[in-house]
Amino acid sequence: MLTDPLPHYVDIRKLAAKGMQFDAQLPLVELTRLCDALVDNEGIVEVKLSFGVDDQRNKTITGQAACDVKVVCQRCLQAMVLELKTEVMLGLVWEEAQASSLPKEYDSLVVGEDPVDLYEIVEDELLLKLPFVSYHDPEHCAGSQSYSSSSDEVDKTIKEQAAKLEKENPFNILESLKSKK
Repeated sequence: MLTDPLPHYVDIRKLAAKGMQFDAQLPLVELTRLCDALVDNEGIVEVKLSFGVDDQRNKTITGQAACDVKVVCQRCLQAMVLELKTEVMLGLVWEEAQASSLPKEYDSLVVGEDPVDLYEIVEDELLLKLPFVSYHDPEHCAGSQSYSSSSDEVDKTIKEQAAKLEKENPFNILESLKSKK
C-alpha cells in the first residue's frame, strides 16, 4: 500500500494488473471543479483506492473518498460544513459498448491509451455526492422561522380580501346596469 500523495496521471491498466492500492491525502484546492461549488477551498480529501481484477476478469477501481467542505445554506445563506463521503466502484472499459457487460455494482469508466487523471476520478465521485441544495438543521439555522396563525385568522383575512376585490370589481357597474333594465 502506498502512502505517498495520490499521483495525478497513471496507466490504470497497469495498476489494475499489479493490484496496486493508494491510501493518500490530497489538498481540496487541487479539485477546482468541486471548489467552484464551495465557500472555500480549504481542506484535505482522504482517498483510498484499490486497483484490481475481479472474478469475471473485469479491471476495477474500488475504494472511498471523504472530506469536509463548506457550502452555503440555502435557508440562511451562511456557510455550513458538509461531510462528503463516496464509495468508488468503477469497472474499466475501453469503449462505451462494453459498459453494458459490466456487473450492476460497477459504474463504467471508459479509458483509452492515454494516462488517466486520478484526481479527476476522485473529483467526479465527490461532485456526484454534493447535494444540489444544502440546508442547516432547522434548529441550527439562522434562517429558520416559524410562522403560526390560527385557521380563524386565515379565514378572516381571506374573506376580507375577497370582499375588497368584490367592491373593486369594475364589472359590478355593468351588473347593476343590466339589472336596472
